[in-house]
Formats: sequence, C-alpha cells, structure tokens
Amino acid sequence: MVLEIAVKAAVGAPDILGDCPFSQRALLTLEEKKIPYKSHLINLSDKPQWFLEVNPEGKVPVVKFDDKWVADSDVIVGILEEKYPEPSLATPPEFASVGSKIFPSFVKFLKSKDPNDGTEQALLEELKALDDHLKAHGPFIAGEKISAVDLSLAPKLYHLEVALAHFKNWTIPDKLTHVLNYIEPQAPPETLRSDPSEFDSFISLPGQIIRNILFVIGVRVAVQDLFIQFPGGIMLLQLKRALGVLDLQINCGSRGAYDSVVLGFFMELLFSRESFEKTKAAKEYIIAGWEPKVNA
Repeated sequence: MVLEIAVKAAVGAPDILGDCPFSQRALLTLEEKKIPYKSHLINLSDKPQWFLEVNPEGKVPVVKFDDKWVADSDVIVGILEEKYPEPSLATPPEFASVGSKIFPSFVKFLKSKDPNDGTEQALLEELKALDDHLKAHGPFIAGEKISAVDLSLAPKLYHLEVALAHFKNWTIPDKLTHVLNYIEPQAPPETLRSDPSEFDSFISLPGQIIRNILFVIGVRVAVQDLFIQFPGGIMLLQLKRALGVLDLQINCGSRGAYDSVVLGFFMELLFSRESFEKTKAAKEYIIAGWEPKVNA
C-alpha cells in the first residue's frame, strides 16, 4: 500500500521540495522504513482547495492513514512506528528529549539583532550538551542504531548549519567534534597523529568504499571489516553489528602511542545517509524560507 503525504513546496518553486524540517522528518521516517509513498507538494502561499478540505488547518506534513489525513510530525512518526514496526526506529524514553532545545535556541539566535543578548551562548550550551551526550552514547543519540530522535534532529541541524552560515557567517565550533562527526564525517585532524606516516598506507577494506577516514580521541565509529593492517602491525577490532553500523574499538597492541586513539571509517551518519540526500531541501530554498523571518 502506498501512503500519501503532503509536504511543503519550496518558496517560489511550487514543484520542488521545500524547506520544512518537520516535513523532512516524516519523509526520512518513510525512507528509513522503506515504506512506499506518494508526496504532494503544497504551496503554502496558495494552498489547493482539496488540501484545505482534508486538512482545514492547512499545516504540513500530513499523511493519509486509512482514508484519514493526520497532521503533526510527532503523531505521524508514532503511527508509522506502530503500523510498520520493522525496522524499529523507536527511541528509548531516556533519550527521547536529547537535543530538543537546539532548534528553538537556533531560531532565537538567527533572528537576534543584538550580539550581546545571550542567544549565541544559549545555542552553544545546547550544542555542547549534545556533544557530551554523543561522546558518551554515540555514534547516534541512542547508541549504535539510528532512531526517531535522530530523524527529528537531523533536519533541524541542517537548517541550523545552512541558515547560520548564510545570515550570520557562523558555523558549529570545531571543538564540538562529536556533533560535527554526527552530522557529517570530518577530515582527519593532523594534530591527533603524532606520526602521520604510520597511517598513510592502509590495506584495502573488502567490499566497502570508505567515505571518510577520521582519527578522533574517544569517538565511537563505524567500519565494515574485521581487521586493518598498518606498517606497525595488525590492529584487532572488536566489532558489533547493528543495522549496518558497527561499534568499533581498537586494541593498538605494540603501538603504545595510539592506545587512546579510535580510528573511524564513517559510512553513513546523518547528512550522508541516502534517506537524507533524497529528502533534504536545496540550500537556496532553506535560505529563502528563513529570509522573511530574519528580516522581520
């Protein structure tokens, strides 16, 4: 059965997917669960009559379940989890609110005209709290598997990254390494490699194309092989498979200088996931969507 979903169309481009993070959250859930769906792009400045008839409040997203159109992304995600339990995206209750204050903090900072009003610091504090959580529990918010809370946070972090870079020339600080690695794998920092030449000649990892290589102290990561051999010897990996993401730890053996180093091969976290690429709005439409609010 193909579900129908109505989502926001882009500002000024009614035939292109728009910038609503709540619409993307619903689409991400459909994609991650591999549920067939048909999307209707809704121009919120000129809503079609049929849409207002089935959804008088005119909000997006809405999904049609059993001949009834249901609004609110929280409700939609809950119904999808109940009706399509596999693969499970349920988030443990203790992690359900992680990162929930980031989006409102971002909006206040984005709209702020006063650099000393504390909105930037409030956002930094929320991002630091997420960074600390990911350091303790990552790579995803609930551990090794992506869950509903990640799919809720990912579009909001994407809006944060795009809008703040454009309107305030602001980026997430480099020191928040776990947040940066959570959304998109980063380049390996040279400062963490006391002898970079030791790591310049990897043997190939069978069956997988490595997207990025990251050396970060204390980060949990994903890899797709049983061992890697360096010039200095073989490093054994203790692996645990979970929906294609492997929790990796390295026993560095004789290479004592690297006893505390975790070597990461990030295949797919947030922005690099196929589901995210398929459901994200183009950056120019995110900017267009926020511009009236910023200039208000």
